[in-house]
Amino acid sequence: MTPAWAPLPIQYGDFALWQRQALTDERAAELIAWWRGHLAEAPGVLELVTDRPRPSRPTFAAGSCAVVLDGARLNRLDALAARAGATRFMALLALFQLQL
Repeated sequence: MTPAWAPLPIQYGDFALWQRQALTDERAAELIAWWRGHLAEAPGVLELVTDRPRPSRPTFAAGSCAVVLDGARLNRLDALAARAGATRFMALLALFQLQL
């Protein structure tokens, strides 16, 4: 059964146009300066070892590593994320990159 939805009153293109009209050159410069300031001390690209040749045909075979965090560690992780203004996922991703 195909749902019968009414067409949306606006499309994504309308939203993008409104956003572009609201973004003046001065405001764009402010935003760019803000991001550059916040990312100034961010690490560069994560360089991973590439000393093994890639197969001619990718296999997409991979492994997994399960990690179970108890309640106390989750609470500390959430506190760390909150202090940084981040989500739990963002904190875990940062910790993963540190590990690499």
